[in-house]
Amino acid sequence: MTTYTGTQDVDPGLYVNTGSLRLTSVERRGALPAGANEQYRRVPMLVMLLLAPLLGLAFVIFLPFIGFAVMLRLLGEKMWHLVAPAAGRAIAIVTPAARVRLARTDDEEMRARDAANRTDRK
Repeated sequence: MTTYTGTQDVDPGLYVNTGSLRLTSVERRGALPAGANEQYRRVPMLVMLLLAPLLGLAFVIFLPFIGFAVMLRLLGEKMWHLVAPAAGRAIAIVTPAARVRLARTDDEEMRARDAANRTDRK
């Protein structure tokens, strides 16, 4: 198979971009629609006629799974939007009490250290 680069003049036909695996159809002789660093290969029409039914079959088989995946993602995002604010409020309610306890603990430790320093000085 001949490799073509983007902007190169080619005959009409079907071309696949080897980097992104995108198919490009060229109706009339002309340049491929990409930069000079893109690589293309021409797909023979007989190969495409043989692959088309298989690609259609794969689409029909996997379409329900794609639908379920999209639905689960949507439900997950909705649940996140419902749970995240409540979790944020719960953390905000619990956090001040925890900070007060930490402050008291630090304060008690400082007092104990001060008392120990006073006894050491005497």
